[in-house]
Amino acid sequence: QPLGIQRAMETSYVVRVHAASQTHTEQLCWTFDHPSTNPEKERTATLEFAPDPTYAAACGCGYGPVNPDISEIVAQAPSSFSGEITLHGLLGTFTAVLYSQGESHCEISTAPHRFSKGMFSWFPLYFPFREPLRVPGGSNLSVKVWRKCGEGRVWYEWCAMVHRKGEVIEATPIHNPNGRSSHVTLS
Repeated sequence: QPLGIQRAMETSYVVRVHAASQTHTEQLCWTFDHPSTNPEKERTATLEFAPDPTYAAACGCGYGPVNPDISEIVAQAPSSFSGEITLHGLLGTFTAVLYSQGESHCEISTAPHRFSKGMFSWFPLYFPFREPLRVPGGSNLSVKVWRKCGEGRVWYEWCAMVHRKGEVIEATPIHNPNGRSSHVTLS
């Protein structure tokens, strides 16, 4: 069992985001239905984030509703910054449809573009990187996230790679392989 910094950096955390910048628009990883008709509980998602000259300024901090005034300002302003950004981790949000029938539905969401107004009891999941990841201007970011199950446990694994025109610039290792640092026991 890993100890110290390795364990801390391979553990996902439920966080109330205060000091963060969302650098790319959120993307869907996977869906679940309840009750499930799919016996397969594991999931894998590969996400590609293209360079965004606004660095997703219109998306806010990654938690809370998107401010439409900022979106409008960003859309009108020319982008003058094309420098490097540094990523310290990933933020996972969710949308849960609690009820849906015809035109009527009820949902809760921590995703910025669908954020449930007035909600203060659910927060995103933060997946840290062991080492900060440099993303030079004009580079793409590939992220892979796994939800794994086995031996009465469930856990997440994640990694990221920065690339441009087929050249890998920097990559993280796979974090939390086989749930070695963080998992939830199913009982």
